[in-house]
Amino acid sequence: LNRERALRVENMYKKMLATIGRVATAEGYTVVLFKEQPVRFNNVTKPEQMNAVIQVRKVLWSAPNLDLTEQVILKMDAEYRSSK
Repeated sequence: LNRERALRVENMYKKMLATIGRVATAEGYTVVLFKEQPVRFNNVTKPEQMNAVIQVRKVLWSAPNLDLTEQVILKMDAEYRSSK
């Protein structure tokens, strides 16, 4: 059961990467980065902890219009519907 689930997740991940590539190419992007949700420092009490949290982030800020998430979801949905 776990192996089947892992294969489904892997397959979805591969499809997502392919779709991201198509959307990015169509929009003229040469790189797509993962953007995490904003960090909350509620439990951070030391400067060293804050520094560690900031250092692991991949993107510290980006313009909202650079987010391809909605376009990728719509494209994947359309591709899924057309494959049925």
